[in-house]
Amino acid sequence: MITVEVPEAKHYFYVPESMAECDGDQYLRICKLLYWLNFGVISYERFKDMAVYALLGLKFKKENIKTEGFIPSEDLPKWENVFRISELLDSFFDCKVDEQGNKDYTVRQDFIHNHNPVYRLFRKYYGPEEGFTNVKFGQYLDGLEELIDFRDTGEIQSLRNLFAIFYLPKGEIYNKRKSLQRAKRMFRFVDIRHLYGMFVFFSSFQNYMMSGEITVMGQTIDLEIIFKDVEPEKSKSSIPGLGWITTAQDLAESGVFGAFESVRNTELWPVVLRLYDLKKRAFDDKKREEENSKNQNI
Repeated sequence: MITVEVPEAKHYFYVPESMAECDGDQYLRICKLLYWLNFGVISYERFKDMAVYALLGLKFKKENIKTEGFIPSEDLPKWENVFRISELLDSFFDCKVDEQGNKDYTVRQDFIHNHNPVYRLFRKYYGPEEGFTNVKFGQYLDGLEELIDFRDTGEIQSLRNLFAIFYLPKGEIYNKRKSLQRAKRMFRFVDIRHLYGMFVFFSSFQNYMMSGEITVMGQTIDLEIIFKDVEPEKSKSSIPGLGWITTAQDLAESGVFGAFESVRNTELWPVVLRLYDLKKRAFDDKKREEENSKNQNI
């Protein structure tokens, strides 16, 4: 968190250094701007200017738009302050530079907590808890398909579907058909802030899942081995580590959680741990066989 002092106003502002540090309202405002940035509605520099207002809870009006060229002297102090604060917002992004010197900014997705766990639209709908601990494995699979579809097509209906998959009335058991119906009816009124906010949150969690060794229920595991040896043609996307459906079918065949539908209705993390155990045993067995074969040939 960055502290910004405005002496003339005798006031301190606290500016987050990343999406992880935003509060619920700040997160939603920034997600709306990220959506515009992603689709080329605003430039990266304009995003930073508007984000200053969003993070400080100020209203961004048309007269706030900074134009090129002459700036009236009475506006200089304001724009100097906006510029100084906006430069701090580079910390929200990872920047890659290609061989031609072009910069590609990607928002840092390094959080697994839900900034807005409850959504109200005539009634309350409850989203994923931190770490998706209250999510079913099938729910996660269905959400992953919508995540991929939005990345591939940019269709807003995919965002609505994603939101409806994870935001349910209290006590409702997840049902894909029912959630998709809600996405086409009630949730067509959900603001883009919430829709894209869920997308960013889920993307960040997926990055966490693929980040290497993580601790689950007190056990350190390397999720990467779950996706080894998954046939490329069975994967639904080029996004690394999306062999979930194939590995879920492998788990169903093992009979640990019953048939495939039973696997879908099991909570996410027990399935992930079991997938890890199955894959680890398979790799250990393969390694022992290779060592035995090598010893026999000596």
